[in-house]
Amino acid sequence: MLMLNEDDFEVLSLENFKVQRKSPFDKLVIDFLNELSRKILRNKQAKFYPDLITFGFFCRRSNILKNKERYEDELALRMGYGLTLHISPSNIPINFAFSFLFGLLSGNSNIVRLPSNKFDQNVLLLEIINTLMREEKYKSIKESNIFFYSDRNSKKLKEILQKADTLIVWGGDETVKEFKKLEKKINCIELFFPNRVSSLLIN
Repeated sequence: MLMLNEDDFEVLSLENFKVQRKSPFDKLVIDFLNELSRKILRNKQAKFYPDLITFGFFCRRSNILKNKERYEDELALRMGYGLTLHISPSNIPINFAFSFLFGLLSGNSNIVRLPSNKFDQNVLLLEIINTLMREEKYKSIKESNIFFYSDRNSKKLKEILQKADTLIVWGGDETVKEFKKLEKKINCIELFFPNRVSSLLIN
């Protein structure tokens, strides 16, 4: 995995970045996520962050295979779309990790912008991911995924957006409006999550 700060991201070259299109629920990806789950759930520091533990449980092989069953009739006809650019919200720590997970399970390569707020649980999770990606078994995953910090007006971000096959934007209405205006591939699939309002009724 590459995890880049703002300065390093601006000089990033994608020459060695390998865009991969895999079948959804690829076995290596499931192995990777299951091992990630184990490392999170065994980490003493992780227990201080309920959202990180929730993510760890979600990554378990049993849960992934349970979700796979819902799409069993369609999987033989599906492939990943290619390069997915994820824009994470600044106020929800582990959201970037779920977005990355769904990108992996869908068979895509992923470039993920991290929240500008450097939450402690995010830093811990990225350390765990980085350790796991050092294993030779997961070399192909390491070579096809990047996490980065960047300014909203980053030139490199706009450059990558023009090469992305899929764009996923989590954020407020203003963030969505901004990314809708930017130049993209004509066939880029765009998925936006603007402002939401939740309500709860208690009897």
